[in-house]
Amino acid sequence: MVDHLLPKQNAKKEHQPAMPWRAIPAFVKAQLNDIEPGDNTRAAMLFAILTGARSGEVRGATWGEFDLDAAMWTIPGTRMKAKEPHRVPLSSAALA
Repeated sequence: MVDHLLPKQNAKKEHQPAMPWRAIPAFVKAQLNDIEPGDNTRAAMLFAILTGARSGEVRGATWGEFDLDAAMWTIPGTRMKAKEPHRVPLSSAALA
């Protein structure tokens, strides 16, 4: 075992601070405005901002969850923190 060689891990979870909401438009304009095809990380970040979804919900999304004609994303309860299905209306920017 190598446990004695590794530093002791802190069991306490530390959450990352949120960006102040007033800074988000400038951040999006500076960092997420010109997303190229294949730039999945930046596209996912923008989609999370536009929908208010958690990063895990965005990363786990499947095409079957989206009704593009109704502009609705239905996240099944199995993927939600509260274990209840969640419907997310999609703006024109999120649909794009």
